[in-house]
Amino acid sequence: MTLTICLCCGLFSGVSLGVAQAASCPLVIAHRGASGDRPEHTLAAYALAIEQGADFIEPDLVPTRDGVLIARHENALAIVSLDAAGKIKRVDGKPEVLEATTGVGSHPEFADRLTVKVIDGKTIGGWFSEDFTLAELRTLRARERLPEIRADNTAFNNQFEVPTFAQVLALALSKNVGVYPELKHYTYFMNEAMGVDGRPVRHDTVNLLLRDLLQAGANDPSQVFIQSFEVEPLDRLRTLAAAGDSPAWPLVQLVGPPEAVPYDFQAKRISTTYGRLLSDPSTLKAKYADAIGPAYQAVLSTPDLLQRLHDAGLKVHPFTLRNEVQFLPSGVSFETLLSQLVTAGVDGIFTDHPGLMRSALGECSTQR
Repeated sequence: MTLTICLCCGLFSGVSLGVAQAASCPLVIAHRGASGDRPEHTLAAYALAIEQGADFIEPDLVPTRDGVLIARHENALAIVSLDAAGKIKRVDGKPEVLEATTGVGSHPEFADRLTVKVIDGKTIGGWFSEDFTLAELRTLRARERLPEIRADNTAFNNQFEVPTFAQVLALALSKNVGVYPELKHYTYFMNEAMGVDGRPVRHDTVNLLLRDLLQAGANDPSQVFIQSFEVEPLDRLRTLAAAGDSPAWPLVQLVGPPEAVPYDFQAKRISTTYGRLLSDPSTLKAKYADAIGPAYQAVLSTPDLLQRLHDAGLKVHPFTLRNEVQFLPSGVSFETLLSQLVTAGVDGIFTDHPGLMRSALGECSTQR
């Protein structure tokens, strides 16, 4: 998940309780694996996160053209720049790659897959997972998404495949570690996705998720959280569990800025914002949610938010702790920020640096 919220001035002033003194730990949720140390969403990143002591590993999920869930933060395998008219901008005849988690742009055999799409209301140019079969994706290799910030990770470029969710599940289950999948762009894939050839490429990612979880035998609700920024997929999963058609895995409503509207609501012309959803946490709990995933900035800048969510019986798992100075509030260390969240009483924390978080937590016992 990605979100930016401005911090209140002076929020982190003062000295807080040392993390290691806390009686219990929040869950260590490895955001895209140990993505601070390896290219994100690779089996190497997940394996390292497990080695570093993560309680859960988090794969974002998007489908291939042939309906296989893969671990990528976005369906865009690489993003290119667009001109003012929304057309692909070319420099010396080549597209300008702005961000990439694979080397797809260097594969001439896939040059015809470069296109422009509207995803969740945003115009994006690039290569997209729904235009590739799994066999084609197997020919690509992962790359560091943030090479300027995580230069050391570029040493691992082009070494690792793009994993399927089934592979991530197999790794987690073999190590007795939990999985925390996020369904990306549910409404887009259900109702809107078009292939580069102009034909619909529609996938019910809830059904694909269920297929993979059940085939893997991931039936233990204590070992799985399912998250989404949209409401409908979580509501569907709760309905299936209530009917006895699936395990009752805990469901996590991710929340964006208070004024933002979940995309499935936008598509249905429903104006309910994330702020409105959070104004009635008891109803969220009664309908479908077991936990809320806000930005950590929202937890620390809204004094009563955590208490209101806890009073409604909801767990709180904020995102995302990163150790690089570009992602930290001015003058605040990773350890200080972690201490603030532990002292506040959060139940789990998404981090790109699970080893650092585990070390900072010390000997406290993990909550389950």
